Amino acid sequence: MSKLILSIIIALFLPLILLAQTDRWVYTYNGPNNFLDEARSIASGPDGNIYAAGYSYGIGTVQDFTVISLDTGGDTNWVYRYNGPTNSTDIANAITVGADGNLYVAGRRNGFNFIVINLDTSGTQEWLYNYGSGEASSIVYGLDDNIYAAGNTSTGGVDFAVISIDTGGTQRWVYEYDGPESDYDQANAVVYGLDGNIYAAGYCTDTTWLYIFTVISLTTDGDTNWTYQYTGSGTFDNEAKAIVYGPDDNLYVAGYSTDSSTWVDLTVISLDTTGTERWIYTYNGSGNFYDWANVIVYGPDGNLYVAGTSWSTNYDFIVLSLTTDGDTNWVYTAPSFDEATCLVYGADDYIYAGGFSSNIGIACLTNTGNENWFYSYDGPGGSSDWCTAIMYGSDSTVYATGASVEVAPWPDFAVISMFSDMYSPSIPQLISPSDNAYLNDPLVTCIWHQAVDTGSGIKNYVFHYAMDSLFTGVDSVVLADTFYTNTFLDITYFWRVKAADSAGNQSTWSDVWSFNVDTLTPEIPLLVSPINGIVLSDTTVTFEWTEVYFMKNNNFLIEKEKRSAGFRSAPVRYVLQADTGLTFTVPLVIDTTDTHSVSLNITENFYYWRVKAFDLAQNESPYSNPDSFGVDISPPLIDSTSVWSDTSYAGPFPVYTNVIDNSGVDTVILYYKRTEDPAWFFAGMTEGMDNWYNGLIPEVFMLDDTVKYYIYAEDILGQDSTDPGGAPGNYYSFIANFTGIMEHQDIPKVFSFGLKQNPTRGKALFSLALPSDAMVNLNIYDVCGRLVAQPLAGKKSAGFYELPWTPTAAGVYFYNLNSPWQHKIGKLVLLK
Repeated sequence: MSKLILSIIIALFLPLILLAQTDRWVYTYNGPNNFLDEARSIASGPDGNIYAAGYSYGIGTVQDFTVISLDTGGDTNWVYRYNGPTNSTDIANAITVGADGNLYVAGRRNGFNFIVINLDTSGTQEWLYNYGSGEASSIVYGLDDNIYAAGNTSTGGVDFAVISIDTGGTQRWVYEYDGPESDYDQANAVVYGLDGNIYAAGYCTDTTWLYIFTVISLTTDGDTNWTYQYTGSGTFDNEAKAIVYGPDDNLYVAGYSTDSSTWVDLTVISLDTTGTERWIYTYNGSGNFYDWANVIVYGPDGNLYVAGTSWSTNYDFIVLSLTTDGDTNWVYTAPSFDEATCLVYGADDYIYAGGFSSNIGIACLTNTGNENWFYSYDGPGGSSDWCTAIMYGSDSTVYATGASVEVAPWPDFAVISMFSDMYSPSIPQLISPSDNAYLNDPLVTCIWHQAVDTGSGIKNYVFHYAMDSLFTGVDSVVLADTFYTNTFLDITYFWRVKAADSAGNQSTWSDVWSFNVDTLTPEIPLLVSPINGIVLSDTTVTFEWTEVYFMKNNNFLIEKEKRSAGFRSAPVRYVLQADTGLTFTVPLVIDTTDTHSVSLNITENFYYWRVKAFDLAQNESPYSNPDSFGVDISPPLIDSTSVWSDTSYAGPFPVYTNVIDNSGVDTVILYYKRTEDPAWFFAGMTEGMDNWYNGLIPEVFMLDDTVKYYIYAEDILGQDSTDPGGAPGNYYSFIANFTGIMEHQDIPKVFSFGLKQNPTRGKALFSLALPSDAMVNLNIYDVCGRLVAQPLAGKKSAGFYELPWTPTAAGVYFYNLNSPWQHKIGKLVLLK
């Protein structure tokens, strides 16, 4: 017993398509006597296993009835051998699997006994039915759950016979038909019709000792419905060798018949279920000699397929396709082989015909008659091999039985498994790394989608990778999985995948993708512009830094975009951050760019900024050390300038103002002009705390002297402003040494201060009594706290004073008096 795993590939070409056929395995069984062994029939069980029946020579037992169970991998499940009581010829001719899941095997024992044996799928014999003398050639499990076996019996002559047995092994009935000559009659095939009748085909002998082509219809009770017989016009035998009941409820019977001018012709006869002849088809080979059919199949495409032999200059393997009206679709011959003995229409819509010459031959044909491939198996023993039966398995595999000489000179019981798959798998679709990906890990896993193969199934994938897209110097790996992992160098790789199925078909290559391994870290960028500490007067800021180089082991290498041939470094990108603080927790500005400069619009403020580099392989540098800069597009803001009101005071006159600026105040100047001054004079103002500045207008020397003044401020960027705006066209003014302010010369006894009326309308009038000379200041503020007037400031003589003040607008004001006697704050309401 042996199982040979072979790699025989026979390639045949259809236009523009290469198709190949490979056997999966060849199983041979050499019986105990190392003599002639043969498998004659094959069936597939519901358990997915293969069951082959035939015979094998035993020691001292001649041929033994043999059934072998194999799994779909070609390994033996079990071997069943039966030796009849007389140690004579025991042969299994046919096997079928019942709807009950059991095996029913028909043949003969003791040389000439009609037997049927029932086995379960574990190889255990359930029962053996024996009917006198004769032989069973064919068996069918009926839709009524009974067994019908056909062959011959011999109670006088040899009769055409059909026997019905129930599934318990009990004989239901025996039908025997004795032909006209009462000589040799034979049922070669039996079918159970969809109409519930039994149809058997074979021959009987006429009075001239010639065979008559015979078809008999029986009820399931064994009663004859009708008998059909046909003899050709010649003086040779006629025989029905196969029968099929079509889904069109017609019978199609194949064999041969004689013709007076063409000798023996391959013959197909169609009958309806009443036995009425519909048509007769005959085929005469080019050699005008012997032609016959061994098998007929009704295809699911509605056509008939017939296999047998035809004579040209020798016997030729032949397959024909006919319509159900008896017209020829096509004829296929394989001249190098002698006979087609079996045929099956596969679920893949291909026709598989098996036969022989000196080797086993199997043809795969399309249903249009084109040859996909022709498989030949020559056993290692170098002698004759032949095929007896063929089956298309539920696993989309073709199984054939017969005999093969593995070790000369005797043949062994043989089962061959071959792929019926003629279709290439789908093209694998690549998943990862994505095309043109950049990777910072040299350990790369390439992944693709599983390919689809509806025939023999995916066996493996071929993975290619190389350093160029032409795949010169390619590395090739065969994988069962849909991924490949390896450690790669820092270089660019191209990769592709194709799928192969178990029948040896391969898909075309997938798309070619590439990936780049880049483990080098970019250098830290150096900041160029804005220069650290600079203040800019434009909100459009151009940031610039150095283009980075690679850095590995703290050594700078070559520029990122200028690598040597064979390596495409990952393109560099930069991240810019700017914020008002050094923590950069939530940066006010963040931008990613592929250049080493970028212009951005930002608001006025003082900023810190930094940059880091990263590449598309996700290598990244640390951030650079931050630099700072400011943006200032506004002139200084001047606020709360002292506003003098008319006063009897002659000076000098202090002026206060508050000045702030984003970039920093450079200069604050007090400009003034008195009546006696020919032009504007100026004096620098002194900076105090909290952005306050103070200056001094000199005393006046004239009565009712008009004093004009304004503030000028300039920041470090040269941006300037004035208060009031539009100076010197606009300015503050008051009358100093004003005689309109009444001063009483009497010296009061005590200090007093107050408002004449509050609220008041138009102007306010303050009264003040000073018992002695003193420094007194009276300031007036608006509700925002800005100083708007200073009716009195400086040293005043003892006496009584009335201080009028006229505001620019009605509203609520606050006054503040500072004197040695009292510090008073009050609210003043001026009505319109």
